Amino acid sequence: MDGKKLAYKNGYPKDYMAETSNNKDGYPIYRRRQTETVQRLGLLEDDDAASICLAEALEVQLPDALRRLFATVLIFCQPSDPSALWEKYYTALSEDFSHKFKGDTDKIKQLTKTRDIADTLDAAIPQEFINTKERLNTAQFQAAREDLAFCSFLLSLGNGELQKSESDYVRLPDGMIQHLLVEEDPILKIINATFPELEKGTITSDIVADREILTPMNDDVDLVNLVLIDRFPGESVTYKSFDVMLNDTCNIYPTKFINKLCPGGMSPHQLVLKKDCPVTLLRNIMPSEGLCNGTRLVCKTFLPNVIVCEISVGQYKGTPVFVHRANLRPPANSSYPFAFERKQFPIKLCFAMTINKSQGQTLNQVSIYLPRPCFFTWSVVCGTISC
Repeated sequence: MDGKKLAYKNGYPKDYMAETSNNKDGYPIYRRRQTETVQRLGLLEDDDAASICLAEALEVQLPDALRRLFATVLIFCQPSDPSALWEKYYTALSEDFSHKFKGDTDKIKQLTKTRDIADTLDAAIPQEFINTKERLNTAQFQAAREDLAFCSFLLSLGNGELQKSESDYVRLPDGMIQHLLVEEDPILKIINATFPELEKGTITSDIVADREILTPMNDDVDLVNLVLIDRFPGESVTYKSFDVMLNDTCNIYPTKFINKLCPGGMSPHQLVLKKDCPVTLLRNIMPSEGLCNGTRLVCKTFLPNVIVCEISVGQYKGTPVFVHRANLRPPANSSYPFAFERKQFPIKLCFAMTINKSQGQTLNQVSIYLPRPCFFTWSVVCGTISC
């Protein structure tokens, strides 16, 4: 049944008019059927969210990622009976251990429920971690050799040699500027300059992981991301959030109005994604495993209540992870005269991001989009240099 084409008669949807008797709880049956219908359409949240997330993740068969998901589900979904959830999914959670220790059930349970702290502390540091610094320095030196002119510009800028006073403008090298004609669309111009592979049909997840469009304002970030996800190849998947008011006792603000709000640090009501599109994590889910605020991911598989992603950069690059819905609220310094909560996947498209958010990121190429005047502070310069 298409929820958008319900036929109405006497004020009620026709699909619910056939049965109007009360059930054992005293509620009209048509109301119960209505709830079930909108749940199937993805317009209401299911009560057993934690169990559903784990059940969907089982299809991917990644025990290590499933254990991480189990830990985050306990924190963010707060199931009423964690022990029952553990017993229900115990076999899947310990599947890889069962292959390593066949016939030793007690040892498997000990390994999956506890961690030997002494052995962990005595373990040697992996050689790959020791070599990280050497690999980083090699990459930096290689970049310096490939673009001597740009490196010289950065050194002169940092030493203050390009300004006679702190308020003077700095002339950027001609190769860093894309000149815009009056009739050209600035967003399409910067998209084509940053991701020319889109027009050629050769765009890959590795390409979008190494490049970024930076702009000062969240509104401009969202606009650029919407244009890019529309042009990105593949079939789109849309996830809608569950929004509720927290202190609107008089029902002044309708839900449709809340749906339109998307303050910084929150996912949009309608999250549109495609396979291999880049997203950034908006919450600290499991920092010890690389899942922290600002971690960039690539979407791989879409399930109703779980999104399978891969970490795209850093030490944990290539690690598969499960992302589930979480309760999100606007930051404390937001200017809204009310409080609301949004249950949505804590991710956001990151073809583009704010200059402030980009600090600390590792990128090979960035394009800066300035559709309106802004204060070019040192933080902006750092955002450019660090890439």
